[in-house]
Amino acid sequence: MKRGIRDGLLVSTLAWLLLFGGAAHACALSYWDDVQDINSILSASESARFEGQCGLRVALDGTYTGYVEDTTPGTVDPIVTEYSVRFYIHVGEFTLGTNDAIALLSAHDLASDLVFSMSIYQRNGSLYTRLLAVDDSGAQIDTLNNGMLLKPGWRSIEVRWVGASSGLVPDGELIISVDGVTGTGADVLTGFDNDSQSIYSVRLGVLSGNSGSISGVMDLDSFDSGRGISFGPIAKPCVAVDVDLRDVTFLPGDAVCETEGSIRLGPRATIDDGAEVQLHAPRVSLSGISVASGAILQISQSAPP
Repeated sequence: MKRGIRDGLLVSTLAWLLLFGGAAHACALSYWDDVQDINSILSASESARFEGQCGLRVALDGTYTGYVEDTTPGTVDPIVTEYSVRFYIHVGEFTLGTNDAIALLSAHDLASDLVFSMSIYQRNGSLYTRLLAVDDSGAQIDTLNNGMLLKPGWRSIEVRWVGASSGLVPDGELIISVDGVTGTGADVLTGFDNDSQSIYSVRLGVLSGNSGSISGVMDLDSFDSGRGISFGPIAKPCVAVDVDLRDVTFLPGDAVCETEGSIRLGPRATIDDGAEVQLHAPRVSLSGISVASGAILQISQSAPP
């Protein structure tokens, strides 16, 4: 869900501070500034969480739209002309038909006009990201069928929007990163004129595209936003009295999880190709994990304390 405690004074004076930051809220959609959900496709659910107490679950079983909205950018000073947002999406429990697309994230100006949006679409059985930005003339610039691959599991998506330096310097940007890897070339949008724009509100959910060929549930969590900042993926602790890894994606590289208590892995645990995960504990429980071809999972048992 959305995280954070507002601090308008600090945000207004230090550009590198988060617009949000802090402990997760309890399970309730009411913590968002606005909720548009006429057909009740949204819910705050413990089952939808990546971390904390709950996440945002969206039912994809019709042509309905629904979203939550954050209006904090419109309350801070100076106005937001550089904006970053990071959220998590769980890929694997919803399906899109060929060429189907869902708009998940959008940013709007004071008049509620679109500034940028981020979507996902299906091509050849896989999901990809898509970016769209609006320039000062009102023209839309779109990455179209170029985008970054979204593999099954919990995926960190980070979007950074930057206003152009001036009307004479078209250096506006809309950049996306997945699991800490930044898109390049046709995956991103650069070199457009948007110097007169600023962001006042941001929406998250299903903004368009929930068609009859789309089904299942889509879970979103860990929404953080700020200006002039890069978030990166959230590292889940592997060392504690008891390690809970029910909702985690191990990225390529080594991960050693060790405890004198217990380790619980699954049911939404994913080990990517190139990841080597070592579990060492007196008690290890596994349920519904996904291990990619080329990944390594090693489990060793120590004597209970």
